[in-house]
Amino acid sequence: MKDPGVFFEAFRTFDTGAGQQDLKPEEWHKVPVSEVLGVQQGFLIMISKIIEMARLLSVCILDPSRVRMDQCADYAIQVHKHRKILTADLLSSGWNGELVKDVMPLPFQLEGVAEDFEIVLACCRLKTGEKIMFGSKAQGRLHQSFAVLQDMLTNLLDAFTCYDDLLVQSIITESTDLARLVDDFRSMYRFRDGKSPDQAKATDAYQDILDAVKSANHSVAKICATLLELGASCPISTEVHEDTFKDSVR
Repeated sequence: MKDPGVFFEAFRTFDTGAGQQDLKPEEWHKVPVSEVLGVQQGFLIMISKIIEMARLLSVCILDPSRVRMDQCADYAIQVHKHRKILTADLLSSGWNGELVKDVMPLPFQLEGVAEDFEIVLACCRLKTGEKIMFGSKAQGRLHQSFAVLQDMLTNLLDAFTCYDDLLVQSIITESTDLARLVDDFRSMYRFRDGKSPDQAKATDAYQDILDAVKSANHSVAKICATLLELGASCPISTEVHEDTFKDSVR
């Protein structure tokens, strides 16, 4: 690894772009897709849009609103566009070739999380169209899974803006716990033999959602492993305060 500090230093001067100076970090998902954002902005806004997808889906699982589902689908489209722009920006960044090679999988892994969320979105649409009903326990387990995943993604955004080994390690630990939790939830949801067609549809949708959560969880863990490798080779101080970023977007 050569000069990984370039990667982390890039996030010290984050700017959401002209006209977006007043946006708080929790509102970065509102920044439109643009080819002029640059590498660091592209990563942060891409993650922010994925977090917003997770937030919308956690509600849709319990109350599948058409408006929320359409918003989620729009964010998915934006994430796919961001991935294409971000990979092109990486190739033209002027960073060391070895660093680009190590960082290049990250946009694709983030896009993979969005693709997993699109599977969950399809299940929510099917649930609405087919009038599929989950039991209260099943709904609670799905909501809990998404709450954990959303927390992981929020911490991942923090790790990009203010890298810290302990934070990244905590996300990996949370990922291990979530994988175990999802496996437990799958084993808990079993219907007796002779289940009705509606029960079979509910079972399939429930397990498809859990499989998507498990896949997204795996992608987040892989991203964190890459960040740890970058951080281990990074000689710079990673202590950055929130006020630094407030100043940088003014």
